[in-house]
Amino acid sequence: MSRLKQILFLFQILPLCAFGASSKNETSVGYRVKGETGGAVTLISTTQLPAAGLWLGVTLYSPSAQSTHGGAGADPANSVVLVYPLKAGRAITEISVEPRFRNGTFEMAVWGRRIPKTGCAVDDEACHKLGYRLTEMKSYSWGYLTPL
Repeated sequence: MSRLKQILFLFQILPLCAFGASSKNETSVGYRVKGETGGAVTLISTTQLPAAGLWLGVTLYSPSAQSTHGGAGADPANSVVLVYPLKAGRAITEISVEPRFRNGTFEMAVWGRRIPKTGCAVDDEACHKLGYRLTEMKSYSWGYLTPL
């Protein structure tokens, strides 16, 4: 291989090497839906965060949910809101999906702050209902609760 071709090759693979590298300052969020024998479904979230103090918020919706817009305020009979504190570094959160949510959908987000009910506006119904408000969204994903 000529010297020029070697240099061009390096410039092509360097971005791939940098993308695949792990760094303590890296922020990444991923998920997978795992099906198990007997029909059980698990939603698995993997996060890599540079600092602690962030929150993972997950809303599960049943297939019969009338609305998936609005998270906590959407069709409470057919949805559930789950919140997990996140630590710095790599964390894996496994959520066993109740049978009523199988084949439904989910929303998942990483949030910067969790405000207690005492810090919420008087007219913030969702905050008063849940007892908190998540703010400063860092990442958002959604998907189907159906394993492939």
